[in-house]
Amino acid sequence: MIVHGSKFRRGMTPKLPEGTSIRSPLAFFGDAYVSLRQGQYALAADQFIAMADRYDVVDGEYSFGLAYLAYAASRSGDRYNVERALDSDPQVESFDWWLAKAYFAAARKDVAAADAALKSAFYFRPNTEYRPILAEYQYAEACEWLYRDTKDPRFLTALLDWSKRHQVIQPTHAWAYAVQYEYTTTPSERVPALAMALYLDPASPRIKGASKAETAAARRWLQMNNPFTHRPPQAPELQARVAKSL
Repeated sequence: MIVHGSKFRRGMTPKLPEGTSIRSPLAFFGDAYVSLRQGQYALAADQFIAMADRYDVVDGEYSFGLAYLAYAASRSGDRYNVERALDSDPQVESFDWWLAKAYFAAARKDVAAADAALKSAFYFRPNTEYRPILAEYQYAEACEWLYRDTKDPRFLTALLDWSKRHQVIQPTHAWAYAVQYEYTTTPSERVPALAMALYLDPASPRIKGASKAETAAARRWLQMNNPFTHRPPQAPELQARVAKSL
């Protein structure tokens, strides 16, 4: 396959001879994402830049790395001038571009700009397809990181709202319930959210802090309410119609 690096990195790395084998974009991404999740932001920025040197992470099928590069850069001094590259190419306006803008705004404590960029990203949210992380989860992850870094409640509201909406869109995705359990302060929501997370992903790190009492209550809730094992009650008129059709 023919590959080329990101426009903002052109001329900064030696040109490889034709036929040179290079790592896949997912291999680059995987190493960098692990470093990012471990809080090694400078190392993650280096690794994402290595990906950007060989693949276009700004405008193309490998743009799934852009927001993560921006987050790592925003947390480690942006020595690669990633934000300037974003500002020099504003016509891109993709999901990843807007998330990147949100991260840089949050790093400057410009919460209003970060919130506006996050909202714009939502309207550009792509189908996951070849992306290594579900786009739906990446949006939730962005809400979570922005809340964690700014402590502004609007990002927590966005996170919880999206997690509850996603439970309806994709009821088998455990992360939505686990996120709700981890962040909600509404007692009536915690037990059902924990119950569904336990059923779908009992090893989720988001629920490892659940108390024995909460876990017991969640298991009791599952026995009576698990939507995957219990048929919802039918209204009397529907029951009559079903019986008449038999």
